[in-house]
Amino acid sequence: MQLFYSPVVTVPEHQLSEEESRHLIKVLRMHINDRVYITDGGGNLYSAVIIQAHDKRCIVRTSLEDTDTAPFPHLTIVIAMPKKTERFEWFLEKATELGINRIVPIVSQRSERSKPRTDRWLRVIVAAMKQSHRFHLPQLDVPISFEDMINIPWPETTGKFIAHCLDTPRENVCDAIIRGKDAVIAIGPEGDFTEKEVEMATAKGWIPINLDEYRLRTETAAISCVHGYRWLHKTLLQRE
Repeated sequence: MQLFYSPVVTVPEHQLSEEESRHLIKVLRMHINDRVYITDGGGNLYSAVIIQAHDKRCIVRTSLEDTDTAPFPHLTIVIAMPKKTERFEWFLEKATELGINRIVPIVSQRSERSKPRTDRWLRVIVAAMKQSHRFHLPQLDVPISFEDMINIPWPETTGKFIAHCLDTPRENVCDAIIRGKDAVIAIGPEGDFTEKEVEMATAKGWIPINLDEYRLRTETAAISCVHGYRWLHKTLLQRE
């Protein structure tokens, strides 16, 4: 299935963006009457037949094919941006493939400062969504400070967890996560969260957790959370 993306899909006809049109006509060399599929990133899948094969404004005849529910429960990963942007982009790609709902990049006290590249990051997420045949585009927030993040009015029904390696009391992530409940998990920079940051978070109701007996890179820790969370709920659904 050749999957394309448009944030708004019109029926019965739709014009693809210049980027998607160029990929469809120039790269894939598709023609009039060829069939492709489009998602709006909100769970809807559209069947589309090419009626004008133009490499800048390809027009297709569309019809709603299917509607998929968002990955459940809702998982948000708060992640300190690594200095090397390719590591962060790797995380974005893999997390999207695994079914993350929301990503909140943060700058913490020990973060290596890096220039936000939100346009590029969004392209990485869109490409990963299409490649994995998912129909939900994860929400990507603009980078914010750690202090602003813990003051976000998270829903009361969402479990809030902060992962760190400090020698202070922590729960094992497998014991702390409540099955079937939305969660937000904060992952610190390679230098870890500071003691003050952990104290600020716990004062706001965040639960300190331990992810592994070994120290993990930021992006490795974040991916392990996404995979483990989705695997946990997939196995629960299978048993039900």
